[in-house]
Amino acid sequence: MDMAPQFDIPFGNHENDPVDTKGKISAMLGEYKKVKWDLKEIYNLDIFNFEDVAVNAIYLLSLENLVYLWDIIDKDKSRKVKEQYERVKKRLIELFWDEEDKIFYGLYHKGGKEFKAKIKTVSSLFPLCLDIPKKYIDSLIEHIVNKKEFWLTYPIPSVSKDEKSFGPLTDTRYIWRGTTWINTNWFLAKGLLRHGEKELYKKLKAKTIELIEKHGFCEYYDPITGEPGKAMRNFGWSTLAIDI
Repeated sequence: MDMAPQFDIPFGNHENDPVDTKGKISAMLGEYKKVKWDLKEIYNLDIFNFEDVAVNAIYLLSLENLVYLWDIIDKDKSRKVKEQYERVKKRLIELFWDEEDKIFYGLYHKGGKEFKAKIKTVSSLFPLCLDIPKKYIDSLIEHIVNKKEFWLTYPIPSVSKDEKSFGPLTDTRYIWRGTTWINTNWFLAKGLLRHGEKELYKKLKAKTIELIEKHGFCEYYDPITGEPGKAMRNFGWSTLAIDI
């Protein structure tokens, strides 16, 4: 999700201009190269320190799988990983949940302070994949089915339609700013099934398969027209549609 608009804010790009963000990413990489990609030095540079919702949700899913595997061969290690999983899950809710907007937002750090990047993106929905309390799941589903936000003709777009950074398909190739992706649909479809939302899952699955039938395995799609535009064709991770 490299060009997703939640990452504009740490760069001071509050107008969500993708050209500005791309330039600042290039400059950032130049600074990181100067410190030889040392993680401690990169952190101290304080250019871009971001805690993303989707990254942490996927990390938690990985811990779940480790718990399952360790439980087969070493109960003690399984217990320790389970404890780690519960700690991280608790912190994810505490840090990322926004009670006002009823959704999850990532955090960024500047000058020793922590701020929420308050832009509704597909990353905000990823805790749907986890075993978190029902009130959070219900709120996320409300956002997903809202036709002014995420339930467009071909859901689920990478940015909510009511965000100023929403741009479903452009010729600039600045991606993750409104296009629909099969890989994120795959995660969220699994989340819907996990929480018993079978009818909504079926609708999302049907719309996702329809994109493949019409246009093939493309990198991304316009959430309104379904067109892939200049997206790469025969794109590997879009074959996840087979497993939805």
